[in-house]
Amino acid sequence: MAGKVHDWVRNAFTRNKAIKLLALALAILTLHSIRSATKEEDSYVVPIEPVLTEPSIEVVEQDPLSARVTLRGSREDLRRIDPKHLKAVVRLRQGKDETISIRERDIEGRYATRVVKIEPAVARFTLARRAVVEKAPPEARPADPEMPVVREWTNVVITALVEPSGELSSLIVEPPTVNVSLRGAAADISSIRTPLVFVDGAGLPATGAVERLVRVHTAGERIAIVSVQPDRARVRTGKLMRDDANEQ
Repeated sequence: MAGKVHDWVRNAFTRNKAIKLLALALAILTLHSIRSATKEEDSYVVPIEPVLTEPSIEVVEQDPLSARVTLRGSREDLRRIDPKHLKAVVRLRQGKDETISIRERDIEGRYATRVVKIEPAVARFTLARRAVVEKAPPEARPADPEMPVVREWTNVVITALVEPSGELSSLIVEPPTVNVSLRGAAADISSIRTPLVFVDGAGLPATGAVERLVRVHTAGERIAIVSVQPDRARVRTGKLMRDDANEQ
């Protein structure tokens, strides 16, 4: 019995050697072709888009604004990718400042490719409640629309007005909100839902921090600024990661 087993094993390796070697070579070539077809890689700079589950919450600070994503797949799959549709979508919990890890499942628009690397792989978000407009009760509203009144808005988000040059990836305003009081005719004041509060972003350095005066757009000479608290804000900036090959 042992002799028959020995003969069978020997014959399995020695009979039809040419055919078996040819089959092995074809298997190796097939495996190499499959690996070659799916090992193409390309990288993209994609925006990081937060998704909020509560309408009354908004993002006032985000760092960074974009990430570099390296994808691997076949040449055909990589050609199908439209960089304009690539993005990292992260979901934030209600009303909490968060540090979120960006994962492969968060990358949208990548088709059948695999995510090899995400840099940076973490994004930080500071959240705040939207500005609340303090409305006077109906009985306290003046009958005369030209009567001067003063109204205050709290937690108004500061906007940084910058040119879309693409040189900045991180722009943080500290503090993110201010309290604003305006004076004007009742009809004019009642038409303002939320004042536009901003800091001038002209001449910001690529990396660094500067202090800027907080300004309020009054939409005409009939509106006067009573107070802005605080009246100055610090603007911090960071550099943009580029992928020159993809921008071409």
